[in-house]
Amino acid sequence: MDAEQSTLARPYARATFDFAEAHDAVDHWREALGALASVVQEPRVAALVAAPKLTAADKAERLSGLLDDMLDDPQRNFVRLLADNGRLALLPSINSAFLQLRATQLGEVTVELHSARALDEASTEPLRARLGERFKGEVQFSIAEDPALLGGALLRVGDQVIDGSLRGRLATLATTLRAS
Repeated sequence: MDAEQSTLARPYARATFDFAEAHDAVDHWREALGALASVVQEPRVAALVAAPKLTAADKAERLSGLLDDMLDDPQRNFVRLLADNGRLALLPSINSAFLQLRATQLGEVTVELHSARALDEASTEPLRARLGERFKGEVQFSIAEDPALLGGALLRVGDQVIDGSLRGRLATLATTLRAS
């Protein structure tokens, strides 16, 4: 999810989450948003969403029709709202932001951990404890190996990036030397 999409998706996700929470339907909305996000990523549906000749109402009706048995009236209204605002393509980003809000509600923190080499449980446990204290929640890692980092690790927690990689340190050093 790029920064612009994340910024545009966040208010929709927040409003949706607040509505779902007020109606005791967070899990129902989670399922519907997940399905909608998956569907709009299908090439034929993505083409439909991007089709300039279709009206917003047509796009909303066709998309809702694909998941008709799964969507209730408020969810169909949400699809219409997104279509009217030209934001149907944001559904995957809205879903991601919604899931982050749900995780926060449950006291979970998802951390993307990119390391230069494979990590085992013993090496991530101290980091999990420190991050849990810092972000006040139970840390769930999404771990990826990235040899381009050269050493160390890069962490993403929501919108925050913690760069403890050797590549990042070298880039900082190079910037400092150029400025001198």
